[in-house]
Amino acid sequence: MAAEKQRVNSAPATKRARSRVARLAGWIVFVVTALAIFIPFYPRMPKLGLDASWEYGMNAAAAKHMSFGRQMVFTYGPYAAAMTRVYDPAVDRRMLASSAFLGLSFVLGAIFLARNSKSYLLALLLALLVVFGGTELAELSLALMLIACTLKATEGRAQAWLGSATWLHWLAALVMWSTLGLLPVVKGSLLLPYATAVAIPPLLLLHRRRFVAAVFAAVVPVASTCVLWKVADQRLRVLPHYLHCSLWLTSGYTEALSRPALIMPQLVSAGLIALFLAAVAITCFSTLRAAELSVFGRAMWILACLSCSLVIFKHGVVHGDALAGIYPSLAVLAVIAAFLHKDKYLAGALAVTIFLACVCSIMNDGELIREVHEHFGNGVTWSGRARPDVLAFCIRRAGPAYERTLVQSAWNTYKGLVAGLRLRLGRSDSLEKRYEQAKEEIRSSYPFPALQGSVDIYTSEQSLLLANDVVWDPRPVLQSYSAYTPELMRMNERHLRGAEAPDWILFDETTILDRWPSLDDGMSWPALLDNYSLVSFDGRYALLRRREAIRTASDYEPLMDKTARLGEVISLPAPNGVLFAEADLQPTLAGRLLDLFFRPPQLRIQVTLADGEQKRYRIVSRMTQTGFVISPLVETTEEFAKCMRTACGANADRKVMAMSIAPAYGGSRFWKDSYRLVVRRLIEPPSIAAAQ
Repeated sequence: MAAEKQRVNSAPATKRARSRVARLAGWIVFVVTALAIFIPFYPRMPKLGLDASWEYGMNAAAAKHMSFGRQMVFTYGPYAAAMTRVYDPAVDRRMLASSAFLGLSFVLGAIFLARNSKSYLLALLLALLVVFGGTELAELSLALMLIACTLKATEGRAQAWLGSATWLHWLAALVMWSTLGLLPVVKGSLLLPYATAVAIPPLLLLHRRRFVAAVFAAVVPVASTCVLWKVADQRLRVLPHYLHCSLWLTSGYTEALSRPALIMPQLVSAGLIALFLAAVAITCFSTLRAAELSVFGRAMWILACLSCSLVIFKHGVVHGDALAGIYPSLAVLAVIAAFLHKDKYLAGALAVTIFLACVCSIMNDGELIREVHEHFGNGVTWSGRARPDVLAFCIRRAGPAYERTLVQSAWNTYKGLVAGLRLRLGRSDSLEKRYEQAKEEIRSSYPFPALQGSVDIYTSEQSLLLANDVVWDPRPVLQSYSAYTPELMRMNERHLRGAEAPDWILFDETTILDRWPSLDDGMSWPALLDNYSLVSFDGRYALLRRREAIRTASDYEPLMDKTARLGEVISLPAPNGVLFAEADLQPTLAGRLLDLFFRPPQLRIQVTLADGEQKRYRIVSRMTQTGFVISPLVETTEEFAKCMRTACGANADRKVMAMSIAPAYGGSRFWKDSYRLVVRRLIEPPSIAAAQ
């Protein structure tokens, strides 16, 4: 009888012990998973390619202590490696430290949100980040998490927590809000989530009359951004200019880089967008019904959701075939909202977004993308032309692609953690050897000439220069397609006309999105013709050498200055030489709103050549404002080399005789019907003409 009674009394204790062990095991899995998600123990190595080149370039700029916002202007900052996860020995410690702080802050925020919440929400959040999570999604979730933590601390029964917070609580808050300061110096386009997470928590705290905590939440992230900027060896007075440049890049991003869905049918693309907007609306509606939150708390959370949803939405709809990334982000937002309130509508929105995230995950499969490039050629999705054949190709290979994106991607997260720890805790030079092997692979792709002096490359492929350890002297916007506002264009042009202009330039006439070939860095073409001479053309690159005398401005002969109308065919003057055109195309109010919340109709230019051939390309309004070479039409690097050698005399058959500009749809509804067109002829200096 006594033994039976003892067994009955020990049963609850055993159950509690098992519960504690299970909870401890769960938290261990959670911490290990957070480490695997956030910290790049097994980083990627440099390689050739458009994106790989700017990733390599960001690391090199940080390693060389270039001034971000002055010498280097891009969408990323001095802590870019925390998001790109590309290895460079000079920035590896910075990458690990910043990533570790992001991971630690995420863990602390999740621990606070998980108090008095169902554990399955935490597991679901981790699963989403493991399967779908890139670093940008993780950093976006951190901004939302801080707002959610503040809401939980200021609403309902949790309000008492603020009054009884210990120094450990304040230390955890210091770590979390300090880490928020990383966002803008990692990537400038995270300014909106950063500003939202800086502004809303102080407002929530002020609403509850927690003045000290409000000052803390407002000051710490901004102070952290300044400190991190200084730690990266950047001048504090340049920080406002860096942020200003980030706004320039953000403001022109949609028109310059947008493209409709080219692979999936337009009806499917429109349906996915409609479902996303419906899920956002339902999430906000569920917040309005949340009894757990005050009216002010509901308003602030809806504002945070809309702010982050706009960033998510723009990223997906700008690149029409990149819609796969918007649903995991929205699902993470819905999970974080579920920590704050329970609602059947929120549960429905979450279920739909997770389902669509799984269905669309095939679009992000790297192996499938590689197969598409091998079968159809690189740049197929940037061509500007619909490709139903690519869609059929992807559907035939969908099964293995889903396995890779939904199963192997999760496994690779943990596999990378183990492999990275083994690599870093083993031989100390293992990563450096992989890095040197990657550089050697890049070098083997092209026999780089031996050059004395500084070098830059147009229009991309910075990896080729950096792998050859040359004296890299980049223009501020290091890849020409990204100089898509007048301010950015002028910065690049001034670089070529200043004392720090590179001694050598490797030029490859390439562009993206079916743009007019000479539009990228179009304002810089006269500077190239004035200040550089052609040394050789090897079939891939034109090698240019800087002249001894640098011209600070070009001379032009005015030929035309008129007000034209969209769709009007304009006959151009026909003198020999280079014709430089400036077109001041302006959107209407409806066009500006479309640019802000969606994407505007593309502008197309159609030209008639001297031999009667017609060509049609895309143009970007803010790039045409500073001018571009309109005649002759230079489509290849070989034609550019001829233009440099003979002042375009050898390109007479490529002379443009007439042109017209019109939007892809909408007529004058989104673009003003009239625009100013200025055409001038570039005058060669006598010394250059004599040399030629």
